[in-house]
Amino acid sequence: DSAVHLDTQSGQQRNGIKEDNLIRLMHAFVLSHFTYEAAMHNWSRAESETLNVLLRKVIKKVLGLPIHTSTERLLELGIHNTLEEIAEAQERAQFARLSTTRSGRMILQELGQHPMAIRRNYNDIPDNIRENITVSPIPRNMHPEHNVGRRVARARTILRQVSNEERGVVFVDAASYANGKAFVAVVVDGAGRVVNSATVRTKDPIIAEQGAIALALKMDNIEVMCSDFMAALRRSPREVSEQTLRILQGKNI
Repeated sequence: DSAVHLDTQSGQQRNGIKEDNLIRLMHAFVLSHFTYEAAMHNWSRAESETLNVLLRKVIKKVLGLPIHTSTERLLELGIHNTLEEIAEAQERAQFARLSTTRSGRMILQELGQHPMAIRRNYNDIPDNIRENITVSPIPRNMHPEHNVGRRVARARTILRQVSNEERGVVFVDAASYANGKAFVAVVVDGAGRVVNSATVRTKDPIIAEQGAIALALKMDNIEVMCSDFMAALRRSPREVSEQTLRILQGKNI
């Protein structure tokens, strides 16, 4: 109730918060509780419905809709999900996260659950390669929509730092082909020139971005590489895909 009051009062004041920012407040103060707290409990059917009613009440107040707005029409807006949908998404996310590491897969197996099949094609990175890789701390709150200013400032800082680097610096990225069956992985230098590239046959952007990182690792005189794909950076020091391992070992992909 206090979160609802905060949102509605902020929007009702003269020159108050606009609707898009009210929705962000709702996500921060209300939906976060449903996602990280309510979704973790084993509610009865009646309790779940009570929480869904409360959630709909919040949405209606934030959007300025009448309290008697139909549930079906409200869901069609796509502003929120039901408690059941949020809980299912959280469960799938936890399964996917645990399935990416050996220890996580062991935890799932001990719980009688099967790791997600899409994560079984990852391999341990060889020790002689892993010991030469250092991943800098990954900054938080870098959402492409909600943190545009922070992302721009971070990018400018990185560019300023690497412009003064005496070591070899490159930027890596990957993009899907039009048919969606493969990615092109590229390595560019500070002047924007493509210095290496390869086609990675996969539909997974994480594998493609790892491939771009591997291309840079195989180049001479390159000590610093920059990537904006956090999922690939988090996994690269631990596990790599079969395609990435083939690049690192100098085999055809």
